[in-house]
Amino acid sequence: MPVSAQLSRQLQDAIGREAADGLLDWMTTMDQQRADLRELNEMNFSRFDARLGERTAELRQEMRTSFTAVDVRFAELRQEMQAGDAALHAEIAELRQEMQTGFARVDGQIAALRTEMQAGDMGLRLEIANLATRMEAGFGRMEAMIERTRTEMMKWVLRFGVGAVVAVTGLVLAIERLAG
Repeated sequence: MPVSAQLSRQLQDAIGREAADGLLDWMTTMDQQRADLRELNEMNFSRFDARLGERTAELRQEMRTSFTAVDVRFAELRQEMQAGDAALHAEIAELRQEMQTGFARVDGQIAALRTEMQAGDMGLRLEIANLATRMEAGFGRMEAMIERTRTEMMKWVLRFGVGAVVAVTGLVLAIERLAG
């Protein structure tokens, strides 16, 4: 920054010519150093900017390479998943077929069991009917036996009862005769 003539005169008047010239020289030197520093700073910034551009380009290239590798890996994983998916679908189809075969066998066994149960059911019904007939006959015999036993008991009760009444009456008469 150039020093104006008016400032130069004011400094000479205030501090003297020699001091003003020294101060002006110092200011000019400072101004030159400031310009040099600015130029150096701009050069450093340009170098930094160039390095930053290079590093950015390198990083971008590394990122592209990495993304390409990731894309390749994803493609491989997709292929693996599709292969696994196809194998899984085939296995599921086999399992379905096995299940259908198993269900058909079970249905056949159930039908055979039903037939056996129906045949067994008829046999059980006949046995139950026979048992019912035999039980009715047995109950009839039991009722007849109970009736005979009851009749016999009544005969014995009457025999003992009449005998006891006759004995008591005889005793009462004998006591009356003796007493009287």
